[in-house]
Amino acid sequence: QTNLLIPDFSGVWLLTTSSDSIKKNSDKNRVIFFFFFHQEPKLTIKKVIYKQKNDEPEVEERVYFTDGRGEKFRTSRLSPNRNVMQVSINSKTKWNSSETLIFENYIKVNAPVGILPERLFEKWNLSDGGKTLNITVNFFDDNENQVYTSGNVAPSRFREWTETYKLLNE
Repeated sequence: QTNLLIPDFSGVWLLTTSSDSIKKNSDKNRVIFFFFFHQEPKLTIKKVIYKQKNDEPEVEERVYFTDGRGEKFRTSRLSPNRNVMQVSINSKTKWNSSETLIFENYIKVNAPVGILPERLFEKWNLSDGGKTLNITVNFFDDNENQVYTSGNVAPSRFREWTETYKLLNE
C-alpha cells in the first residue's frame, strides 16, 4: 500500500438507517453500536447489539487486517427452529481505493440439513467529514439444495442493502 490518505474508522458508531427489510422487520427495537480501534493495518471491531430495551447486549469482537492477509472466525447462529448452528467465516479485508474498504466473507453454516454456504461482501466509506459511515452489503445464498419446511419461504438468493452509522465519539 502506498502512502495514501487512508480514513481512520476509530470511534463509537451508532446504526441510524438500514435498507435491509428483513432486518428491519425482525429487529425493530434493536440498537447497534460499533466500537472501532483502527491502527492501520489492524482494525478491531467490537459490535454491541441491544435487541430489546433493558436486555443484556450481544457482544462480538473481531480483528481484521486491511492488507488482505485474511482472517478466520468461528461463531454460532440460531436457526429458525432456535437450534444453535456453528458458523465458520473466512474473510479477506483490503483497500479498494484510498477511501473504500472492502470485506469479503465466505461463510459456512453447519445446519441440521448440512453445510450452507453464503457470501457477504461489504464496502465501507466515510462521508460528512468522517462523521458518517456508509456500508453497502451484498449477500449471496449459495446453497442450491436448500430444503424448506412447510411454512418457510425460500429467501432470495441475492440481497443488497445499505447501512448508515453516525459517529458518536472519536
